[in-house]
Amino acid sequence: MHRGNRHASFIALVEGIMHRIVRPAPYLVVALVIAACGGGSTAAPTASVATTPVASPVATVAAASPTTSKAPTPSASPTAFTSNMYRYSITVPGGWTTIQAISKWDGKGAPSHDVPEADQFVGPAAASAWQFAAPTTKDLAGLVQESIAATATDHADTCPAVPESQDPIQIGSEPGVLLAWNCGILINVAVAVHDGVAHVFGFRDPAVHAATDPVDRATFLALLKSMQFPD
Repeated sequence: MHRGNRHASFIALVEGIMHRIVRPAPYLVVALVIAACGGGSTAAPTASVATTPVASPVATVAAASPTTSKAPTPSASPTAFTSNMYRYSITVPGGWTTIQAISKWDGKGAPSHDVPEADQFVGPAAASAWQFAAPTTKDLAGLVQESIAATATDHADTCPAVPESQDPIQIGSEPGVLLAWNCGILINVAVAVHDGVAHVFGFRDPAVHAATDPVDRATFLALLKSMQFPD
C-alpha cells in the first residue's frame, strides 16, 4: 500500500472514532440542563412520621355514695324518747339505743321485737324492749286475754300457751298487767289501755333462760313507770 493511502485511511479511522465520541454530547448537555433547571425547586423527600394522638387527661370524678341514714347511737345518760308513730313518751336508760317504728301496727297478733311496726329499745348487753299501739274495743282484762292467745298462736314453737305469771303493775298513769314467759329465753309483755288504744310493751333477754329475772324486771318496770300516754 502507498503512503498516501495509508494516511487517508488513518484519518478516516480517527474521524469515525471522534464522530462516535462527540455525537452523544448534545444529549448529555440536554440532560445536564434539565437537571440544572429542576434543581432549584426539587427538595429532598422528607420522611413522614406517623404520630399517635395523645388523649387529653380526663378528670376522674368519684361516684357519689348513696345517702344513708346514720346508724342510731346510744346516749350516755337517760334520754326522753317520743314515738313518731304512736305519740307516747318514755325515758330510756343511758347506754340504750332507740329505733323508731316506720309502719303502724294493725292491732293483730303478737309481732316480734324487731319488725318495722315496733319502736325498739336496744340495751348495751343482750336485753332489749319494744312497743306497739293500736285502737281497741277491749278493756284491760280483755286485752290481757287477747295478748295471751296471740302469743300462743304466733309463738307456739317456743313459748308455752300460758305465761308463768300475771302481775298487776302501773304503766304511767294507767293500770296494767305484766305477763312473764319462759320461751327458752326471758320474754315479758306488759299491756295497758288508754283512751281506747291498746299499748303493748315487750322485753326480752336471750341471756336469761327463765320467765323472770330481778335485774331485767327492774329495768322493764322503770321504762313502764316513765310512760307518758298521748293526750
